[in-house]
Amino acid sequence: RHLDFVLSPSPTPASTLLTKELPAHADAAEVSPAALSFVQGLSSHLAAAGGAALLIDYGSDAPPSDSLRGIRGHRFVHPLHAPGEADLSVDVDFRAVRAAATATD
Repeated sequence: RHLDFVLSPSPTPASTLLTKELPAHADAAEVSPAALSFVQGLSSHLAAAGGAALLIDYGSDAPPSDSLRGIRGHRFVHPLHAPGEADLSVDVDFRAVRAAATATD
């Protein structure tokens, strides 16, 4: 591997902004602003046009931690192994998805 994950020695602007809604006891968590933005847009559309949405995926009702994984050739690989050649997958924080969906009026 030529790539690896590193920790910042101090909070970054992104981590400060994106972790405001996390439980105080969370040592590590994964957040997805794109997923929450998608759910907010979908909720707004459904509120205006009517309808329903069913979201199915792997996840839990808490912020996931260390769920990023690579999949290549039907096997799990390090997520930074062979960039562009392995699919990436993470677990969903359904609590955050529900909060984003219900926050839209």
